[in-house]
Amino acid sequence: MRGKILGNRYRIINRIGEGGMAYVYLAKDEKLGRKVAIKVLHEHMETNADIRKRFQMEAQAVSALDHPNIVKIYDFSGDRSDRLWIVTEVINGENLAQFVSRFHGGWLHPALATCIVREICKALDKAHNTGIVHRDIKPENIMITKQGIVKLMDFGIAKDLGRSSMTVTGTFMGSPSYMSPEQIRGKGVDHRSDIYSLAVLYYEIVTGRLPFSGQTTHDVVMKIMEGHYTYPRFLVPTIPDRLDKIIVKGMTKDKDGRFHSIVDMGRAIDQLLFSFGFVEAHV
Repeated sequence: MRGKILGNRYRIINRIGEGGMAYVYLAKDEKLGRKVAIKVLHEHMETNADIRKRFQMEAQAVSALDHPNIVKIYDFSGDRSDRLWIVTEVINGENLAQFVSRFHGGWLHPALATCIVREICKALDKAHNTGIVHRDIKPENIMITKQGIVKLMDFGIAKDLGRSSMTVTGTFMGSPSYMSPEQIRGKGVDHRSDIYSLAVLYYEIVTGRLPFSGQTTHDVVMKIMEGHYTYPRFLVPTIPDRLDKIIVKGMTKDKDGRFHSIVDMGRAIDQLLFSFGFVEAHV
C-alpha cells in the first residue's frame, strides 16, 4: 500500500496499526498538505455485507460527533467503493492499556484514573446526546495523546438508537470482559450499557485487574451474568470509599440500578475529583 493514493487525494506513507477489521495507515492529504490516519477495511471482509455495514456505521456515527474527546473523522470512501476506508485525525500518543502498563502493578493512582474516566464521560455524553451508544468501551479504544488529551475512538459497533438499522443483529459484538449483562443477552442495550463498561474499565485501571476473568470467553460471560465480584476497596484498601461506590453503582447488574445517565456519573466523579483537590479533569 505504500505510495498508493486513495480517493485521488490521500498518499499512503506506511502502516501504523492493525485491528480485527482493518489496517491503519499514516497518509498525507495531498490537497491540504497534512498528515492523516486512514483505516482501510481488510480485503477479505469487503464482500461481507454485515462488515461493510458496520464500517459505514462507524463513519456515519463519528462524523456527527464533533467533540475534543472523540477522534475526528475527515472523510469516507463511500459505501459503494470497492475499498472501504475512513480518514481520521492522527493521534500521537498511546492507548490506555499501553499507558497503564507503564506503571508498576498495572494500575493508576486513583486521582489520575478518575481524571481519565471523567474525560471519557464527556465523550460519551456527546455520543449519548446524539443518540449513539458506543458498546465497546475498553482501554484499547481510549487514546491518550502526548499532550494529555483523552480521546474515545472505534465506534465500529456503535448503535444509533434513532435508527434500528444501524446495528447488526445476530452477532456477538464487543469485548466480553467489559460487556454488560444485557449486551451479552443481545437485548435492551442503551446508554446504561456504556456506563457499565466504563465502570468496569474504571475498576481495572485502579486495581490492576478485571472484575470478571476466566480461562475462556464462556467463563467470563457466565461470571458477568452471575454478577459476583470483589469490590475495589477490598483489593486496594487505599481507594476512597466514594470511588468504590461509583464503580459499584455503575456495575449494577440491573441497569435500572445504575446511574441514570453518563451526566449523573460525571457529577459523582466531579465530587470525587474535588476531594482530590481537582477543579477540572483535563487540567
